[in-house]
Amino acid sequence: MGNKERYRWLPGIIVAITIIIFGIANLWITFEFRRGLRQQMLQREADVLDGAATLLVGSEIEGVPELAMDDSAVQMNVILKVSRLRGVLAVRLFDGRGKFVVAFPSAVVPAGLNESDLATMIRLRPLARFYREAYLDRLLWRGGHPEAKFEGQTAPLVEVLLPLRSANQTALLGSAQLIMDGRSLAEEYAALDRRLAVQSGSVFLAGSLLIVCGLAWAFQRLRRVNKQLREYSELLRRANEELALAAKTAGVGAVAAHLVHGIKNPLTGLYNLLSSLSGDPEVNERALQLAVESTDALRRQINEIVRLLRGEGAWDKAEVKLSEIIQRLEQRMAPLAHGTGVNFCIEFKTDAVLNNRDASLVLLILENLVRNAIEATPCGHEVRLGVLSGSEDVYCEVRDQGAGFPPEQRAAPFSPCQSGKAGGAGIGLAISKQLSDYIGMKLTLVATGDSGSTLELRLPQSVARKCHPWESSCPN
Repeated sequence: MGNKERYRWLPGIIVAITIIIFGIANLWITFEFRRGLRQQMLQREADVLDGAATLLVGSEIEGVPELAMDDSAVQMNVILKVSRLRGVLAVRLFDGRGKFVVAFPSAVVPAGLNESDLATMIRLRPLARFYREAYLDRLLWRGGHPEAKFEGQTAPLVEVLLPLRSANQTALLGSAQLIMDGRSLAEEYAALDRRLAVQSGSVFLAGSLLIVCGLAWAFQRLRRVNKQLREYSELLRRANEELALAAKTAGVGAVAAHLVHGIKNPLTGLYNLLSSLSGDPEVNERALQLAVESTDALRRQINEIVRLLRGEGAWDKAEVKLSEIIQRLEQRMAPLAHGTGVNFCIEFKTDAVLNNRDASLVLLILENLVRNAIEATPCGHEVRLGVLSGSEDVYCEVRDQGAGFPPEQRAAPFSPCQSGKAGGAGIGLAISKQLSDYIGMKLTLVATGDSGSTLELRLPQSVARKCHPWESSCPN
């Protein structure tokens, strides 16, 4: 299943999850708002009755000593006057410690204040509660007889607790519990719930519509942006291919120019050798052999160049790790080393990165150097390639255990048409030198002698960008 098919339902799932979260948040806010409004409505009842009780206390004890308010009869008289204002069904009177004193009517079941309600009364704060289904047998005796109870009967009730204050409003003299019919408040609650339901539903529908429209627009924009990114990615891929082709073309031109320059002198020498065949008969056989060997060496070098021009062994990516170049070199040189009985090992302690064109040319140069080293090394000896990082540059050293360069060649080891190998034409080193100079590298003969030679290819930072240490395949 493709990515497009796999993620086809993702926008719908995101929209659904967003709407669900919005619905839950809207529902929670509605319930919190409903609870707050109900509490305000209850508190309104408590505040109205508390204000009325305060006014009646002041008028009741006007001209009477303050201790007169301590009388439970005076307190009950005040509360009964207040109860007539709101249609109170029953009243309980408590002293300052929350103990039951008296009730009206007589059918009211005696009960005391709990500690929480008493603490609220001590702080002189009125308190109101609503019971949607209150059991009547906890409030009244049927017919005023304790034996007669309202078994299982319920009704909506409102409970209001009022603190009875002293004249200076600082001390709690007692508390009054007023039980009122809660049907009117229940109807107000029901009306409130209907309004909130309509409003909440409207907000949910409008919000959901906005969410759907907003997310649809956002996903549409995202699809357009993704489409543009894919187009830009395709354009970038094509641009990279064109840049790689341009770099390869530049490298091809440079290789072709150096190839022409490199084979100029060998061809002249070959021409002179062939021309000498018409001379001394004793020299003809040797001259012919040298001509064949020179031609074969030149053919091999041309084949290497042609392979590079054709792109064989090239990399498709813009940058190539030096480790990949060395691995490919090892794959190519291993059969030659095995066939000649030479031990070829690699010491690798860097992971520089080169561009595509330089990577192909470095591979060609190192292949020439390693091939010459293997051919110059006797069977049973060793050729070592070391690729190491310096403070700034990367060094590639090819060390053989051959006979070394002839004395007459050591002053100019990279001149064409001179070689220390039997049948060698000196073309490989000459072309390698020219190619290294072209891309800004430096190829030098570090040491040579009877125990072997060491050639060093130095890659500056402009060619090889160093990354991190790598590994070595040589024994310690």
